[in-house]
Amino acid sequence: MEKILYSFILILLGLAFGYAIQVLNNKGRIQFVIPELRARKLMQTAALLILSPITIVTSVWISSWNHPKMIALPGIGLFALALGALAAAFFARILSLSRAQTGTYVVSGGFSNLGSLGALFVFIFLGEEGFALVAFYSLFERFFYFLFGFPFARRHSRFYSGSGNKSGSGANRYSSGASSKPEKGSAAAFFRLLIDPYVSVTFLALLSGILLNLSGLPRPEAFGRVNSILIPLSSFILLTSIGMAMRFSRMKQYIKPALIMAGIKSLLVPASAMALAFTFGMQAIAGGLPLRVILILSAMPVGFTSLVPPTIYELDVDLANTNWLISNASLVLVIPVLWIILRYLLP
Repeated sequence: MEKILYSFILILLGLAFGYAIQVLNNKGRIQFVIPELRARKLMQTAALLILSPITIVTSVWISSWNHPKMIALPGIGLFALALGALAAAFFARILSLSRAQTGTYVVSGGFSNLGSLGALFVFIFLGEEGFALVAFYSLFERFFYFLFGFPFARRHSRFYSGSGNKSGSGANRYSSGASSKPEKGSAAAFFRLLIDPYVSVTFLALLSGILLNLSGLPRPEAFGRVNSILIPLSSFILLTSIGMAMRFSRMKQYIKPALIMAGIKSLLVPASAMALAFTFGMQAIAGGLPLRVILILSAMPVGFTSLVPPTIYELDVDLANTNWLISNASLVLVIPVLWIILRYLLP
């Protein structure tokens, strides 16, 4: 129970701190030395390109990842993301959503909060060894986002003509912090992903950790204490940057589809991912640690990155905001259930 309270307190503090900064800035009580958008990007860069690689290297160093069946872990992670998108597409048709709303809804279903929340919950509940597997599970995450999510959103925008060319003044406003422009062809997008710092740095950190693991060199004990600080700190910084960008407007009309989205993310996807995990025998590896990691990460809510495509392609931003808010609010119920399953039901 202490772990649940700790996780909720950290999340609420991070979001509330960021939102308070936003409100105070809007009222003129405080003033940024640099523009707010740049401040948020700097915070995310510090967390993702400095703190996160350190924790990945030092955690993978001591991980028991080298089991033949572990090769299925990133595949299960990709399956969970794809299933969320497919389920969202199905319910978009059932709900008779418009073309723009469908683009938003499918992106919400396919994008999950594996970084700031998923990694944090894995670390709190499973420790460093569990945290090391987060990088394996999410190996294909950004490839899925930029090779499928962004192009799908674009094809549902008013700028898409079907010829591969954009039109309209708003079509070139992509500013998520990554340099990829997925709408110009999958081959080019794939190459840009490989050189994108958020992908390449994470991959290099993962590779470095694996090489250290294989080397047989003992990891200095100090890294355990360092990670116990850096992992929550990284999540806090990311959550603060999210809080600084939270906007609440015209959400009432989207409650029903947002509740269905919360069900997709917290029930359908984890149940299916767990069934697949049992099929691959994840319960027999490292005392079932990969199985527990899959349970937590597959149950994570809509990711903050899902708000980017609807914004840059002028889809339904209010639906995106509502999906994100209600899905993340559902963690109040999801996390205690995960804790019970982890403690009492899993082998």
